Amino acid sequence: MKSKFKKLMAAALVLCLMLALLPAGVLAVGEADAGDASTPDAPVNENVDPQGGDNVDPNPGNDGTTTYTVAADPYMADGTVQFGIDGVNGRFDKLESVAAGAKVIVYPTAARGYEINSVSYKYGDAAQENILVDNVSGNYVFDMPEGNVTVYATFSERDDGHNITIVERENGTVTVESPAGNTFFAGEDITLVVQPNYGYMVYAYSVVCVQTNEYVNADIYGNKITFEMPNDDVIVDVTFTLIPPLNPEFYSVKCVVPSGHGTVTASEWYKSGDTVELTVTPDKGYELVDLYYINSDWPYPYYDRQYLSNPYFTMPDYNVTVVATFKPVENYEFDIDVDVSGNCEVLWPTTAEPGELVKISVDVDSGYHLLYVKVDGDYVTDSLYWADGKWNYSFYMPWHDVYIYVATTDKLFVNTVYDINGGAVELWVKDSVSGKWVSTYFADAGDWVCFKATPYSGYDVGSVSVTGRWSGNAYDVEYFWRDGCYYFKMPYESVNLSVSFVDKGHKVTVKDVTNGSLSVNTKWAVEDERVYITAVPDKGYELTWLYVKAADGTSVKVYEAIKADTYYFFMPDQEVTVSAIFAYDYPDMPFIDVNPNSWYYSAIEFVYNKGIMNGVTASTFNPDGTITRGMIVTMLWRMAGEPSAVAAGFADVAADSYYAKAIAWAAKNGIIEGYSASTFGPNDAITREQLATVLYRYAKYLGYTTTGSSLSGYYDASRVSSWAKDAMGWAVKNGVVTGLSSTRLNPTGTASRAEAAQMFMNFYDFLG
Repeated sequence: MKSKFKKLMAAALVLCLMLALLPAGVLAVGEADAGDASTPDAPVNENVDPQGGDNVDPNPGNDGTTTYTVAADPYMADGTVQFGIDGVNGRFDKLESVAAGAKVIVYPTAARGYEINSVSYKYGDAAQENILVDNVSGNYVFDMPEGNVTVYATFSERDDGHNITIVERENGTVTVESPAGNTFFAGEDITLVVQPNYGYMVYAYSVVCVQTNEYVNADIYGNKITFEMPNDDVIVDVTFTLIPPLNPEFYSVKCVVPSGHGTVTASEWYKSGDTVELTVTPDKGYELVDLYYINSDWPYPYYDRQYLSNPYFTMPDYNVTVVATFKPVENYEFDIDVDVSGNCEVLWPTTAEPGELVKISVDVDSGYHLLYVKVDGDYVTDSLYWADGKWNYSFYMPWHDVYIYVATTDKLFVNTVYDINGGAVELWVKDSVSGKWVSTYFADAGDWVCFKATPYSGYDVGSVSVTGRWSGNAYDVEYFWRDGCYYFKMPYESVNLSVSFVDKGHKVTVKDVTNGSLSVNTKWAVEDERVYITAVPDKGYELTWLYVKAADGTSVKVYEAIKADTYYFFMPDQEVTVSAIFAYDYPDMPFIDVNPNSWYYSAIEFVYNKGIMNGVTASTFNPDGTITRGMIVTMLWRMAGEPSAVAAGFADVAADSYYAKAIAWAAKNGIIEGYSASTFGPNDAITREQLATVLYRYAKYLGYTTTGSSLSGYYDASRVSSWAKDAMGWAVKNGVVTGLSSTRLNPTGTASRAEAAQMFMNFYDFLG
């Protein structure tokens, strides 16, 4: 305080001395020249802290004038306010000695997760607050009144927060370092910490917007990834790979089992000349069919297979992929074990082949009742049927051992059957002695039974029934609205109490098909409900593609049922679309120029049998020949089931050409574009990047997620055209396109017919 007082006294003495030395005319302005007088700009205090502070007077009033203060409401929450004077550098937590009429600038700052709601001020004893309006600079300005000012700012929580979803990957973790919290806002700088496991390093990373499916620019420095949060939820995906040995003589061994039903393992790294020992383990009921290895760096996966007669080989001087395939053992039988608790006799076959219909019979002793039957832990009492004086249950033998549990009781009981996801059922029995309602499933004949069905949110009670477990008779049930309960009298047998909870759930849409029929057992299904698909091809055709697509574009796994032409899937928590393609059932390949040992044999066999590609003649395929834009579009059109579309109007596409309908369909749906409004170029050779782009657009047309990856590591990645970068990134990430080597993509090179066949087979794998 003393120091400040001394400074003020010294300044006052200097000012008095200056005034005394000035000529009198300087301070006196006559009427004639009053209009030429000007006020100099306010001096800039070089000692002002540009970050603000309340210990400096930025705009002291002139001598003889009254000055005032500007301060913020001390009880302000969820934000802060600073102040400035127009023409003076710096922002301050508080202003002192402000002259009336000076322009005061208010700088409100909302805390993270909040936004400015209103800004106002009061001065003197005024009861009314003066609302400030945001000016073009993003701040608030007012003219200083004659009185001390208090500034008020209110803030509200932002409702535009977004989520960051981190894909869980093996061999490493990713966490959000800053900012803290679970909600993030557009424009914030995000920092992620990447921690690979010991011996691993980052292989690739991406940050993708959920709604727009666009990539976010992200940088990685050391173990941190940084990016600016977009106005969208994002998905962060970081994959890891083994750090290669420092010794370049080492090569890697990767093991895969494309068809499943077994495993093959080996160590990761070997020197050339080492003996690689494999551990091959088929699943129960399966046996090894083929065991071979291929060059991992070769772009065509079936080129130059090295078949193995024993589970070991000498390591070559390149990276290898070991492939094992398994098949079911013919006439193999799995075990059926039965565990009985109670008084009954169970008849069952002890073994059965997969797919064989198995029947079990339960003969319950007199005075006892069947309580339940469980197969592999699941209750099946609602599927039992009474025949020949016994309880019976039938099922088709799966590809594994089956364990059955049977229990009986000497009491009558109520077996409740309902979907626990749709609601709950409570049961009471009136005790004949005490007259009280008791929570139990057991009852004597003639007892009153009461139950209450309570549906969960979004569900309603659909139907209620009580049927005899032995006779199958239906018994009367009365509903009393006063207590919301159902009542029935226990008969002289145990009963099944069935309650259905109705929920439309999500819609199951079936697309139109040709050359076959496609149907589902229900048009609406709830989450995890099993939905059955029946796909029957016309005579001479076969089902070549069956897929279920969820509303968000993801693929839903489809399983094959035991019954012919029947499949099923488990309903996700969203709408789905079921599609299928039936193609002509082609005989064995007739092409004399397709060597069974060539790298492309499997791919050509695949597209030929799918009806996607034909030969150039009846007996030749011409695998090294050039493939054209018209051919590619025709292949996609066949995959789509040969839909019709109005001609696109290209002058170089004849109406009677084999590709006319295909080009019309592809152009209409944005899968491929012409060179101009009148030119398509159907006979022009297609490049690898053009083919990748066509498949990329077709995947988007089908509604699949088309995220990609970086092309770093390929020395010719810069040669990928700008319009094809997203497509090539997607194609490389999903294995649709593989490089001609581990470092070469050859994006502008023309694709051969064999390469196109390989890419289409890879594309089918992507579709799942």
